[in-house]
Amino acid sequence: MDIDDLTVNVGTSPSANHKKLDDGTAFKKDEIYEVSVLHNEAINEVHINYSYLGISFNDLVIFNETSQ
Repeated sequence: MDIDDLTVNVGTSPSANHKKLDDGTAFKKDEIYEVSVLHNEAINEVHINYSYLGISFNDLVIFNETSQ
């Protein structure tokens, strides 16, 4: 699957799913999305581009040596 074609549904955030697990209201059919970034060298930053309600957003996640 091309990541540019991926659509993430509303209500699938990790915090929402963790709350459902804590409350005992989670279902096996609940959708959980995760992105793993792998490379043969250290990854120092990840650029995330997405749109929500037709508005485009660009985020930069920076990793430092101590957090890896």
